[in-house]
Amino acid sequence: MSLKSFRAFLETSEGRAVVDKEFLERFAKANIRVDTLGTLLRFSRERWPDANPSDYRKVGDDLHGRERMREIWRCYLLWTEASEPKSAMPKAVTG
Repeated sequence: MSLKSFRAFLETSEGRAVVDKEFLERFAKANIRVDTLGTLLRFSRERWPDANPSDYRKVGDDLHGRERMREIWRCYLLWTEASEPKSAMPKAVTG
């Protein structure tokens, strides 16, 4: 399966709906390739350190914190799965 890029996702109406204007502006300026949730979390921690407390038990900023980045990543994965051509989808194994 070939995932479409995260940058391409942010250019769609679905992508723009899940992030705020500041995120889009900062991401557009960044020379980064986001291909994992870890990379997205690192991007968020570097740009909004106060939104991402080092103590994992504390919840960070609603717009740029860890939980929000996980939600954005979830939306991205759903988008890539929905936009996969049917012929590229693996066949179910029966037996």
